[in-house]
Amino acid sequence: MSQEKLTNQFLSFLSVTKKPVSLNFLNELVKAHQEKVKWETLTKIIDWEKGNKTGNYFPTIKTYINRITTKGMGGTCWTHSIGFHWLLSNLGFSVQYMYMDPGHLCLRINLEQP
Repeated sequence: MSQEKLTNQFLSFLSVTKKPVSLNFLNELVKAHQEKVKWETLTKIIDWEKGNKTGNYFPTIKTYINRITTKGMGGTCWTHSIGFHWLLSNLGFSVQYMYMDPGHLCLRINLEQP
């Protein structure tokens, strides 16, 4: 599936329409993501089991988006941050990962606005 189709699938799940990069659009995305994407640890257990065999402990973006849009799953701070980073980057936002103790991952978004 193409990046554009995955982006549109993610936005559709969030019930958000694509707009130009702005603080208002970012706020809309964050609000929708917090309201619709579940926090859970079952997928962490599933991914850990697979990771022990393959060495890859995180789902692909396609798997992550499929889980949240069709299976009602979500993830932890790591999978949420990776998935939301992917979405924001594909929408044109400048995004960096930030590692927070004890073992948390979050995002920093830079906006060129006053």
